[in-house]
Amino acid sequence: MSPLIKKTLFRLKKLNKPFASEQDKRNEFLAKSSLRILTALLTILIVVGVVFSSRLPVRFLLNEGDISSEDIYAPFDFSYKSGIDDARTMSIQEEAKAAVPEVYSINDNVFKDVLKKAETFFGILKEAKDLDPANEEARDNIFKRINETSGLNLSRDEIGFLIGVDDTARMRSRVVEALKGLYSQPIISHDEKNRLTLSGKDTISIYDQSGKNKKDVSIYDIDTKDSAVRGMEQILSEYNIADKKEKALLSRILSSWISPNLIFNKDETDITRRQASAAVEPVYVTEERLKGETIIRKGQRITRAHIVQLDAISSETAPGDTFSQLLGIAVVVCLLLFAMFVFIRIFEYKIYAQEKLLVLISVFIVLTAVSARAIALSPLPSLFLPLAAAPMLLTLLVGGGVSAIVLIVISAIAALVAGIQFNVFLVSFIGGITAICTIYNARSRVHIVKSGLYVGVMNFVVISAIGVMSNFEISIFLRQALWGLASGIVSAAITMIFLPIFESIFKITTDIRLLELADLNHPLLKDMVTKATGTYHHSIIVGNLAEAASEAIGANSLLCRIGSYYHDIGKIEKSEYFAENEQVPSESHEGLSPSMSSLVITNHVKDGEELAEKYKLGAAIKDIIKQHHGTGIITYFYHQAIEKKKQGQAVSEESFRYPGPKPQSRESAIVMLADSVEAASRMVHEPTPQKLKELVRKIINNKFIDRQLDECELSLKDISRISESFVKILTGTYHSRVEYPDLKQSKHEHNNNK
Repeated sequence: MSPLIKKTLFRLKKLNKPFASEQDKRNEFLAKSSLRILTALLTILIVVGVVFSSRLPVRFLLNEGDISSEDIYAPFDFSYKSGIDDARTMSIQEEAKAAVPEVYSINDNVFKDVLKKAETFFGILKEAKDLDPANEEARDNIFKRINETSGLNLSRDEIGFLIGVDDTARMRSRVVEALKGLYSQPIISHDEKNRLTLSGKDTISIYDQSGKNKKDVSIYDIDTKDSAVRGMEQILSEYNIADKKEKALLSRILSSWISPNLIFNKDETDITRRQASAAVEPVYVTEERLKGETIIRKGQRITRAHIVQLDAISSETAPGDTFSQLLGIAVVVCLLLFAMFVFIRIFEYKIYAQEKLLVLISVFIVLTAVSARAIALSPLPSLFLPLAAAPMLLTLLVGGGVSAIVLIVISAIAALVAGIQFNVFLVSFIGGITAICTIYNARSRVHIVKSGLYVGVMNFVVISAIGVMSNFEISIFLRQALWGLASGIVSAAITMIFLPIFESIFKITTDIRLLELADLNHPLLKDMVTKATGTYHHSIIVGNLAEAASEAIGANSLLCRIGSYYHDIGKIEKSEYFAENEQVPSESHEGLSPSMSSLVITNHVKDGEELAEKYKLGAAIKDIIKQHHGTGIITYFYHQAIEKKKQGQAVSEESFRYPGPKPQSRESAIVMLADSVEAASRMVHEPTPQKLKELVRKIINNKFIDRQLDECELSLKDISRISESFVKILTGTYHSRVEYPDLKQSKHEHNNNK
């Protein structure tokens, strides 16, 4: 048995696998769902961890006197207290002292002395009552003692009147009560009150008689001797003393006895003022450090000033409640990712259905969070973050729609990592949108560089606008804006470096990769030229047809053209079995049964897949190779088998169909139709536009009836436009030519000779 037959039979066994059972389908669904859930959970855990780590305190294990082993930079803008402002602090302390009310105490001995005088005075009066009137010497002595005790120079008549008062005890009682009422309130000297008033003080603190309780009292509410005398006269008037002379004498005597009982307490005043001064918080000299500024140089000895700055960093980043912060961050991150996945599920289901693309999106989100954290820990400013690289790569690998929703998520995460800075979100979002719009449909690496420059310029403008709004100094926001410009350029560099890596890992074919495959010096195309010349020319024409059709309906024209170049690479090794390469039609299939010939023909799809895998053509090209025949029937050998069948023998149509699958995308369907139309157009004798139009319509109708277009997203309107573009290209290809006279003569001579 020939190697060709063995290989074909082996493929036949693989193709005859039983269809997947319902249990297999359920298992596959569960596996895909589990992968999506696992991807989402891992993404959430990593992003929450990264964001939460940015909220933890920055700890530096350094002590005063240590030698720093590395440069230490400010991780963010912060301020710290570098020392005490002695002059300002002293000024505030003096103000605090001056604001303290002076402290006074009530001298209870004053009242006791006055009360003692009253007792002595009335004792002398009682003694005078019992004195012999004839004893002049004793009487003069009594009068003298009364004047000394009263503090007045009373006349003999006044003294005699007092001695002659019948109820001396009642008079004494009234005087004592008046004194008690008078000294129940503090009395200040007139000079002291004037001093306080002139000094601007309107309040003093007074200790009561016990010396334990103190209260602030307005100096205007405190009696002087004059006001106390007036108060005493009012008290006497309440006693209803009938004798005016008695009342007047008592008033004079009491007025001479009254003296201030409020004295300045210097010790308590000084203590209170020292306490007020000590309670004043020191005024510190505050200095600022900008993010990226060097705090400690490598090899420098740690001083107290360095420790203060490191403590300031730790205190500003120290979390108040670790659990509540973690919970809040987790909720925000979960909501962001949930909203993103729901959006993709509803509006980009094609991408949602491919687990590898969801993993790719998650990888970009995680890498962005980690990069933002790395920038935050470095001396570089947060606005330098080359976040635009993510939407650039995603747009090239997946598409602009998904890139936009992912951009919102990664911009929000970057802002969270940077300390919930809206500026970071704004710059990242606008720069990312610029990246998506400028890199869309990029066809060269130069295009990526231009996109990076656009992003940089946009970052520069946005950061400058923010600086103007915030009234920053020009030098400050221009420096930040230049970092934004550098961010766009670095984003382009990252995109160019990592694009082929992601293409390879996730098996994605970008337009840039397609343009590289368009090189006709590619090994596969060179082999096709030499080993399958007819197939090569067929593929080139199919590429023209497919490109025109895809442009007509808005599909990926580049993918259609390049996919057409490689769709029949499986024919290279056995090119002689295919009609376009046969010098003598059907010679290679002589000796083979129709079913074996059919297997040889269908085998070129599997061979093409293997070559696509070997040469790393990419998943998109590989899909076109697998799907460009769908599950179509090989009509020629099928009818041949029917003609050759023996009586009673059944011919299975399925044995003469391609393994499929049917086209899953518009691009695969267009290549299928272009392939069939190009092959059939070669058989048209004297092609005219009308004949070509009928041919195209017939072939497309046959594919439609055979349900080969059921699984792609081609509408009837799309099919109509594809048909029109095919006819236009074929008409141009097979246009009529004017025969020159020498050619006509040569033709006639050839006919005559024949």
